[in-house]
Amino acid sequence: MENFFMEVVAYLRPPSPDVKLVAFAGGDIYKTLAEVHEHLQECAAYAKRYHVYLVTGLLIHNHNLCLCLIGPEGDLVCRQAANHLSMDLQEILEPEEKQSVVQTDLCNFTLCVDTDIYYPQVLRTAALKGADV
Repeated sequence: MENFFMEVVAYLRPPSPDVKLVAFAGGDIYKTLAEVHEHLQECAAYAKRYHVYLVTGLLIHNHNLCLCLIGPEGDLVCRQAANHLSMDLQEILEPEEKQSVVQTDLCNFTLCVDTDIYYPQVLRTAALKGADV
């Protein structure tokens, strides 16, 4: 794994020079198909414009709460659904049963969605699958 800079920025704010991984800070959950589609298009254009990997905002896709990793060419690299859901989402969404790890030219990524960060087994599983970040 090479060393690289990561930055959390406000939605669509340009990253600092030399940053290779960007995540958007906070924001609402994109719920409707139209909102999800527009958000992913904006994210793809952003990643391509700044030639960065980009972690999207939270979105609902196929009854899952998800994050996506967009590549520097604007392509979808990974979609990860939450393995665990907050109580307010448990009745309307479905949890995912697997944790994906995707290999990129920077490192092996996993995406930790929403409350999954509070469950050590999610990160342990990703580490055992070879995740660096």
